[in-house]
Amino acid sequence: RLQSILQEELPVRLANRIAHLDMLPDLEDMSDILSVRGDFSAAFQEVRQAKPEDFKDVIRSFKKRNEDHALRLTRGMAAWSDLQRTKGEPYEETRAFVDSFLNRLFLSRIGMETLTSQYLALSKCPDGMVDVTCDPCKVRA
Repeated sequence: RLQSILQEELPVRLANRIAHLDMLPDLEDMSDILSVRGDFSAAFQEVRQAKPEDFKDVIRSFKKRNEDHALRLTRGMAAWSDLQRTKGEPYEETRAFVDSFLNRLFLSRIGMETLTSQYLALSKCPDGMVDVTCDPCKVRA
């Protein structure tokens, strides 16, 4: 059940991230951002085409590939910001755009990371309990 939800939800989230990157002006000049976009596209195809018995491996591969996305996106947006300033764009406007752009991407990343980590944790536990030593009565907010 969780696998089918994830196999349905991840492509939607990946497509949204790809579309978000595609709206970036001068994207074709930003190699770091283009490489992340390529990873998203590959993951989109892999998740959609994954057979049930291969799904865990696809998710593990997806997570491994995403490990340096934050670095590449940050580096790419710094280069994009520099490019915009050389074109005469005001620093404050460029900075506000970059902050908003990265916030949206990173919030989406957190959501996908949570979903995939939870899936992998639960896939190791057929009874649905990730930590059998946890006592819910002792957990405090």
